[in-house]
Amino acid sequence: MIFKKLRYINLDAYNAQDMFIDTYKFDFNARFICNYLSKEVRKLNIAGDGTYKMISVRINNNLSDCRLTYGSDNPDVLSVLLPVSEQEQRWYNNTTDIIERYEFYLGLLEKGYILASDFKTIPVNSLLQLHDKFRENNYKNEWVWKKKLIRDYGIYIIFKCYFTTFDFRLEMEVYDTKQNVLLTKGIVLQTGPDELFFDKEFRKIDVFDSKLIITDFLNKKNFEFDLHQLSEGVFNVKKRVDEIVYFPAINHIELIERITW
Repeated sequence: MIFKKLRYINLDAYNAQDMFIDTYKFDFNARFICNYLSKEVRKLNIAGDGTYKMISVRINNNLSDCRLTYGSDNPDVLSVLLPVSEQEQRWYNNTTDIIERYEFYLGLLEKGYILASDFKTIPVNSLLQLHDKFRENNYKNEWVWKKKLIRDYGIYIIFKCYFTTFDFRLEMEVYDTKQNVLLTKGIVLQTGPDELFFDKEFRKIDVFDSKLIITDFLNKKNFEFDLHQLSEGVFNVKKRVDEIVYFPAINHIELIERITW
């Protein structure tokens, strides 16, 4: 047997029936936390008993179970079915405090870890420490993607990623070379809150003539910026015609509106 380390944390309501919670909204709203925890757990280089790479907690009305699942779609997943009472579901629907919702997601994951620990060896303490780190970070999943000094135009560019409960945004900030003055900023890409929508959209940046280019994972040009305009404090971006190449049928603005409460 190949010893496997923990790389993914998931929470969803997949295949749940007759829940009071809107499971479509729930899955998207919780995704940014799963993304944060998955990235952080890889840094720890930890494992349970070496038989799984993912802990996936799936809520439902009344089923409680834990099992290993295999296959091309779910390789080496420790799948935890976690029951959520009607009272908890109604509370979740009625709360308008966003932090309380974040804590609800974290609490479900914590219950899932404990439930799973009755079946498998789970690094519960390490996972709970990641939850505390997320709290200490003010429940934010944000990171700097790229930085680029372009001396010929007297600018320093920073690309930042914001993965929230409602959306994902890649934003550009343009400063003078000493990074003392913000010249301009703007949103380069906005999608629904799921890595599948944005992960392949930006991989590298290049400067060609008077343009800054962002290429995708196939090295195709996805976004183009006029450096003259940026140096003059004018935000601009030219996007591919289909914009979101790998999910062209999805209207991300409508999706964001649907899952925003």
